[in-house]
Amino acid sequence: MKKNLFIPIILLLLTIATVYIYQLRKGDLLEKKIIQWINTKCDSTSPDPCIINMSDLTNFKWDKMYAFRAGSISKELNGRFSAVKGDDMFSRKIIFVKDNKIILFQRMKTDLEKIVNGGVYFDIPSRMNYEEYTQESAIFSVKRIEGKKSYFELTRIMIKT
Repeated sequence: MKKNLFIPIILLLLTIATVYIYQLRKGDLLEKKIIQWINTKCDSTSPDPCIINMSDLTNFKWDKMYAFRAGSISKELNGRFSAVKGDDMFSRKIIFVKDNKIILFQRMKTDLEKIVNGGVYFDIPSRMNYEEYTQESAIFSVKRIEGKKSYFELTRIMIKT
């Protein structure tokens, strides 16, 4: 009887691992798109700040974007978005919403103890685990941080209305 359960359990674990890795790679696609945009449009020798508008990088309609810091716990994420299941705290997350429905949920690799080399990080206030942006407010100044680990920090630009 135990032999009969062994193969289905292994197949289930492999399926779960494959889905998890696929979700991380899918999140990498958005991060790579942001990095490619920065490397193409931002002149690191220019004294002018580089500005990125998330609307320019998305080819779908959305009205809100949520960026979650690494280590956000499932309770907070699931409390805000009941449709998100099987979440983990070992990824940075970006969620795009249209009319209160999740349009895109992306996970990006992270390391809770240190910055991921080449990663994109949103400047989220330390007292918060996520930041909410509208399509009009998802405009960021890009700062390239160089060092042992190089990464990009995106800081929201406050638009005066």
